[in-house]
Amino acid sequence: MHGPTYLGRLFGTNPHTVQWHALEYGLVEPGHPVYVEYQAEDGTIHRYYTSSTAPMSNIPDDELDNILGQILDVFPDFGHRMITGHLHYLGL
Repeated sequence: MHGPTYLGRLFGTNPHTVQWHALEYGLVEPGHPVYVEYQAEDGTIHRYYTSSTAPMSNIPDDELDNILGQILDVFPDFGHRMITGHLHYLGL
């Protein structure tokens, strides 16, 4: 009932090796691809990313960009954790 990280330490190997063998022996199912590549008519390659999790927010991207811009205008030295904390403070 433990994951690849625990089992990797137990067997003295990399967790990726544990995951690879679990896939090889059919003990686990592969996940959905993170992205799919499409070739446009002009020959350019485009990647379309997908997520297997629900959205974290109902705020449209442009509104979130605006809020982040306002936060960084006031607090330009904020890093990822401080921004996340401020978003939580704002109820987002």
